[in-house]
Amino acid sequence: MIEFLKESTFAVNDVLRLAWRVLKSQYPAIAGLCLLSFITSMMSGFLSALFADFNLFLSIIMAFGFILLYFGIQFMMFKYILNILDSKQSVTHIRDIVPSYKHYVNFFIATFYFLLTFVIIFLVILGLVFIVDFVGIKSRLVVPMALSLTILCSFFIGIRISFFPFFIIDKDAKAFQSLKFSLAITRGNFTRVIMLLGFLALFHGISVYFFKQSYVVLGFLILLLNYSLIVPLSAVAIIIAYRKMMSEYDGDQDPEIFSNII
Repeated sequence: MIEFLKESTFAVNDVLRLAWRVLKSQYPAIAGLCLLSFITSMMSGFLSALFADFNLFLSIIMAFGFILLYFGIQFMMFKYILNILDSKQSVTHIRDIVPSYKHYVNFFIATFYFLLTFVIIFLVILGLVFIVDFVGIKSRLVVPMALSLTILCSFFIGIRISFFPFFIIDKDAKAFQSLKFSLAITRGNFTRVIMLLGFLALFHGISVYFFKQSYVVLGFLILLLNYSLIVPLSAVAIIIAYRKMMSEYDGDQDPEIFSNII
């Protein structure tokens, strides 16, 4: 299915440069989808909280519907950008980017695996720390040590497998298969991915800081810049990074998990 994948590497500055060009050429559509997903997220929280006082079951149903809508918009944006990168022209039919029910099913199954990974990491580390406890470490330090190590390992693994939605949308990969391919293409690229994500998260962090410092107007302006420019640019940049890593991967069609962790 993905025979053209090769061992991945990419330059962050090249990704950002190409992302900027793509965003400029398709700004209304990409920014519109980002804005629509943001509005959906805000409306989900507001309406779910509002209806919770009247009917809890209705609130849960509404929240689930908004979740489907939110991720559906995200999938459409991913597919739209991928189509632009591949065909160099705008999508003419919305049916070309609308996700299927299989995409939803595989995404939620993969998300469950994603979250289960963190639980497994915690249990494994907790067991190891308890073993170490027998050689002299005070018991009150066991859980904090396990939590700290879990956060560190979960951060590393989480970044590595976070590209799984793109394989589901782009290549119709199965849930577990998408996680394995995400591990495979990010092998050797962890630092570059962190640099890219760190740059893209900078403005969001600045806006949060100014809000906490009570600089409401400045914080709002930065937040507006964040959602009108940085978020769309981030979406394009992450997908370009995925495409670059994917186009240079030459590993197995069914990559092994443990051989690609390190």
